[in-house]
Amino acid sequence: MKSKIKKISSAFIATATLLSFGNFSPVLASCENAPSAGSKFKLTGPDSFKLRTTVQTFIATKSARRLNFILQRTDRQTQSELAEFFKQVFNGTINVEGEGNNEFLEGEQDMTEKDKLEGFQKAITKFNTEIKNFDLPGTRKVGQCVDPGRMIVVTREISSDAIFAASGAFSPTGDKTTDVIPANETINSDGNKGFKPYKSQVDGGYDGYLDMEEF
Repeated sequence: MKSKIKKISSAFIATATLLSFGNFSPVLASCENAPSAGSKFKLTGPDSFKLRTTVQTFIATKSARRLNFILQRTDRQTQSELAEFFKQVFNGTINVEGEGNNEFLEGEQDMTEKDKLEGFQKAITKFNTEIKNFDLPGTRKVGQCVDPGRMIVVTREISSDAIFAASGAFSPTGDKTTDVIPANETINSDGNKGFKPYKSQVDGGYDGYLDMEEF
């Protein structure tokens, strides 16, 4: 009798285990490696810097077509927010003097707060002396992720090298924007990136932040 009960109990536990695991779909990718939403200005050296913006969109859909549409819309929003941040930094709207909120300003690990503030002011002075044009030149998409049913995140940036190399030949239409994330992590519906149709690339989501360089 005891043996029978043990067998029945074992069978029940095994069945319950299968059912419990069967209720969960494996997560192929997520956005856990994505940076927080917002814009940052980072000094990368005595005379170099970059600006980066990340936009996060919460979603309920798992439709590949809808995900692709929302990804493109989020990318456009990222470009727009980076352009606005760029303008506010260099036209003086964002001020780091005094006791203001300077969380957007970052620097290399060996930089003091004074170094960062002085470097920021130096960058603004150089820009307004040499460029005097607040239309943002082409940006780079450096990361993106799709977590179906949860969120889509896109990150774009532009470096001082790109800003000053443009020498005033800015493109307000965004024609010079580029994607530098791996091709197999893009899902452009026009098929310019990647070898698979976009539907097959978003069904399980993907994480394009694994190899993104640190900001």
